[in-house]
Amino acid sequence: MAGPVFAIVCARGTGKDTRYGRKSIDVNVLRRAARNGLDDGNFTLLDLSLGFWANGGRAEAWDLDAFIYGLMTLSGSEIFVLAWTLEELHNV
Repeated sequence: MAGPVFAIVCARGTGKDTRYGRKSIDVNVLRRAARNGLDDGNFTLLDLSLGFWANGGRAEAWDLDAFIYGLMTLSGSEIFVLAWTLEELHNV
């Protein structure tokens, strides 16, 4: 069952299934959720990066930081891994 962060991020997307059967994600909402978690001290960039790698993501910490602050993009699969990781960190 999807938790609140993942549900909010998916709800703001188009809501249509992609060719892989996943819901689309609004990356701006995902970026905002990550920035809020970092700014509020709920987790660190290291926590986010380690969780991201543990869930199968391959981007480096500086890539995640650049994505969160809108300086670069991630692949579609890594965006889903990041949403999943944020959900896990939110539930800790």
